[in-house]
Amino acid sequence: MLEYIHLDDSILFDTYCVSEINGFIDLTEYILDEIGLRNDKSRDYYKKRDFLRNMLANLYISERINRPVAISKDRNSWKCVERYHKLFMTYRTMKFVFDRMTSAKLIVSYKGFNIPKTSFSYNTRFHATSKLENLINRFVPTLEFIPAELDQDYILLKDQKKFLSGYEDDENTVEMRRQLTDYNEFMSDQEISISLDHILEPLSKTIREYQLKGFLTIPNSNYNTNSPTPSNLTPYPLHTITQNVHYNEQEAWLLGLKQVRSSRIFNTDFSHGGRFYHSIHLVFGKEQRKEIRINGERTCELDYSSLHPRMLYNMSGIAFEGDCYSDISDSQEERELVKEVMLTMINISKEKKDKLPASVNKEIKKHNSRQKFLPVGQRIYKKGIPYKKVWEYADRIEKYHSPIAEYFNSGIGLRLQNLDSHIMSNVLNDCYREKVASLPVHDSCIVKERDKDFLYSSMVRNYQKVMNGYTPVIK
Repeated sequence: MLEYIHLDDSILFDTYCVSEINGFIDLTEYILDEIGLRNDKSRDYYKKRDFLRNMLANLYISERINRPVAISKDRNSWKCVERYHKLFMTYRTMKFVFDRMTSAKLIVSYKGFNIPKTSFSYNTRFHATSKLENLINRFVPTLEFIPAELDQDYILLKDQKKFLSGYEDDENTVEMRRQLTDYNEFMSDQEISISLDHILEPLSKTIREYQLKGFLTIPNSNYNTNSPTPSNLTPYPLHTITQNVHYNEQEAWLLGLKQVRSSRIFNTDFSHGGRFYHSIHLVFGKEQRKEIRINGERTCELDYSSLHPRMLYNMSGIAFEGDCYSDISDSQEERELVKEVMLTMINISKEKKDKLPASVNKEIKKHNSRQKFLPVGQRIYKKGIPYKKVWEYADRIEKYHSPIAEYFNSGIGLRLQNLDSHIMSNVLNDCYREKVASLPVHDSCIVKERDKDFLYSSMVRNYQKVMNGYTPVIK
């Protein structure tokens, strides 16, 4: 049996990971007998069967990369909102199948827990037993990837607890969905890739996970995942990319980015949040994104410098042209720390002001977890910031940025995200109309180098349109 020692090194349960491949269908039918569901006459039978199929697809990926699956056992996480979820994704169905799989000794689970005196918690982890591993190897062939079902809706709304929430469509949501659908279809026709100088062993399992989910393709036939199951996958052709991109270094790795569709996520209502998420390019750090290619051509990334603090100055009638973070930092490393503290001060509410250090370190942990392909050694603040240092930075920020101090600890961050998401949406619409392939990164955008001037003009114009004529600083 494989040893799953590092339970923290898990993959999230993917509700869209479902396979129609014959091997999975046969495996599902066999497991139905194993867990006593074959003769189930309940009206929920098909929901349980379909959830089992989804669970097995997740376990296939888990077994291939030797990483456990993290799943929420919180009832609230499984509220069935028809707009987003398939009908079999309910808490009752999940718990029934999970318990049956455990009783049949097909999975081993480790109960989730909260870390005392912190806001951190861990979901339940589970993985296949040797019994299930043998069944997977018996029924399922070695697969290049498992197709994932795409989001049913590109416009997502979350409630205050960050659970998906239903809503009624109006002219605004219909138009946003139409624009985003057009953009996503256009981007799906582009060849997007990224070149990495080398693949470190800690990253190989992450790359393998995204390959198995169909988000990445790897044309290098000698790719070694260092996983328990040898990789003998057929390379996926990247067409124009492999024909037009040349490398000086033989060890360069070319990853095809297949899932570049974006969704917009709003918070509580459509005047908060709204940024673009879910495209695979967002898992790479800024330095790595410099190696992204669009249709074989080199790219550039332009970003709004000090976006949210500058927006607050503009909202206060002040045209601030400096760097909101560097001006009060002694080094580039300290700038990153000051930036994290200041953005948290903008996002946090008055009621949570006393918990600022914990909130800062929680954001740092989230930031690092999102940058899945960034080596740990390159994460400037990988260990977090001492609480005393957070308060020192907060005091420095409040004194230097006194003209906008009223906005600190006000919870205005989601409102600012809504404004910047409308700016970015307008930029993407400009790009779509001119057939300029573009990849959004919240406060920045990636295009081919030859489209840099067009992007710059669009970013300036659309910022001015939303921010009452003020001019942004773009780098």
